Formats: sequence, structure tokens, C-alpha cells
Amino acid sequence: EVKLLSDTPLPAPMSEPVSSYGLIETDDSFAFVALSNLYVYKKDGTLRWKTDQDFNHSAMGDVSADTAGNFYVFVNDKLTSYSPSGAIRWERAFPSSNLGPEKFSYTPSIYKSETVLFLARPTNTFYALDATTGAIRKEDSVGAQSSFGLTGIHHYLTDQRGHFWDAKTLERKNVVATLAGKAFVPAVATAAPDGTIVGARVGDQRVLRFDRCFGIVKDY
Repeated sequence: EVKLLSDTPLPAPMSEPVSSYGLIETDDSFAFVALSNLYVYKKDGTLRWKTDQDFNHSAMGDVSADTAGNFYVFVNDKLTSYSPSGAIRWERAFPSSNLGPEKFSYTPSIYKSETVLFLARPTNTFYALDATTGAIRKEDSVGAQSSFGLTGIHHYLTDQRGHFWDAKTLERKNVVATLAGKAFVPAVATAAPDGTIVGARVGDQRVLRFDRCFGIVKDY
């Protein structure tokens, strides 16, 4: 049975695709980004706090949270970390991020409460930041790619060019799969509950299931 727990009005939609309503949940709150601001609500739908920034056409990706309830979000040209109460823990500007999400970055990925990981354009760079201080731990050039963002697979994160980063060590590995004797870089979608990996070979629209070593288990 589905029951409505709360009814929360959202900011008015705009004519341009600049709003991002990716909802996340922590132990005591849920949060989303809309029109360059972060909204954090109690579980009963009562507003806990929100940021108060001038609207800017650079709302980029959704908000993420770590296991301690801290939030991480790109708004108005900066990656900012907020405490559960809304205090700014740190913020770091990234050049040219006001070009918008299609030219810069998507949702930051959080490894435990230790590391913030994301891809950035126009420099086409993988970044890993210290989640406590915002200090850059690693910069790694990845090259231009059509679909820009990181996908979590087991304890790795992958882009769309076969680069895999160990979330703990930040070591990068390049993955190549083989189908009918032809090598290719798999476009990974998700990890299945049984530990296999679902992905595709770009170009001929083939959906594939891989084992953990990227041997093909099934060709759809």
C-alpha cells in the first residue's frame, strides 16, 4: 500500500533546463538541488534549511551525501560541502564550471566520508578531493567523451572510456573486453546483485553482461 508521507512544494520550473531535482536521503533528512540552491528537509516534509544564492545558470548535477550526513554539491561555479546543519565546511572553485552541466560535471560521488570524486569539463579531468578539507588528492586526464559522469561498480568508479578508479586507492585501470575476436571499451551501466556487470558495446547497440574480469557472460 502506498501512502503519502509529505507534500513539499518545489520552486517554480524555468523555461531553460537548469533545474536539477535529484533527491537523496540521509538518516534524518532528504535533499535536492533546484535553481542553484540546495534544499534540505526533515523526513516529515518540514524545511530544515536551504542555501540562499542568486539564481545562476550553472546548477550542475545532484547533491550527494556521505555517511556522516555532510552534503556535497556544485552550485554557482563552486563545489561546496555543507554540514548536516547547513554550515559550509569548505568550498572550492573550478574554472569554467559556469559553462553548465553539459560542459562541466555531474553529481560528485562520495567514498565513505573520505573522498569526493567527479569528472570535470572542459579539461576532461578526473578529480578526487579530500572530503574533510576539499584538498585535491588526485587529478587524472581522461580525454573527451560523449557521456560525462561516473558510475559506481563494486568499489570502483568508471567513466565511458573504460577507465576504472579504485575508490580507496585512486589507482586507475583501463578495461578492454572482447566480443567475436574484436576488442572494445565497454560502456558500463550498473552492477547486478549477483556481482556481474551490465554494459554495452557502443556503436552496434549490443547490451552485454560481464563477469568481474569483463569476460562476457551473456550477449543480449
